[in-house]
Amino acid sequence: ANANTTRLFFGPTGRTLNAGEGYFADHDVFLASASIGITDRVQFGAGTFIIPNSDFWFVMPKLGIIRSQNVNISAGALYGGVRDDRGGIGYVVGTFGSTDRSFTAGIGRGISGAKVEGEPVFMLGGEARVSRRAALVTENYFGAGTVEGLLMYGVRFLGERFTVDLAMMNSARDPVFPGIPYVDFVIKW
Repeated sequence: ANANTTRLFFGPTGRTLNAGEGYFADHDVFLASASIGITDRVQFGAGTFIIPNSDFWFVMPKLGIIRSQNVNISAGALYGGVRDDRGGIGYVVGTFGSTDRSFTAGIGRGISGAKVEGEPVFMLGGEARVSRRAALVTENYFGAGTVEGLLMYGVRFLGERFTVDLAMMNSARDPVFPGIPYVDFVIKW
């Protein structure tokens, strides 16, 4: 089984955790998060930097709107802050396909304080299992009306209750070869 179906690398998929399921994730060593399924359609997560005296925090509520074997659509937010500065993004995301091969598309708008601001941001991504223990994953972000964006691509190694992602991040406009390394791991309970 794929132990990490509710996220691509960092961004969400349309899938939600089952009630009582949860995971701990570590992104690039310094950023940790955890999420739990409150119900089969309601998921809540939070995270922070693993640095002593860090004031950075974020929360990740997500609500499953459509939940089926091959079509999953959710709405949620990534909202955080440092001291008195707060902001994030509200989104709607859909994942289409099985846990072995899927396509994910999302749209989000910036949140500054309590106001929705800025142009929409689009996310396109997917996952394709290439063996019993490995899958190719991509997660890409683009702003409205621009070719500038963030590209992420790499390999997810699959275990029974954990995954390890080895990926590269790159700019769509001025890419560097092969990209900036990104590593994360997820432990599911």
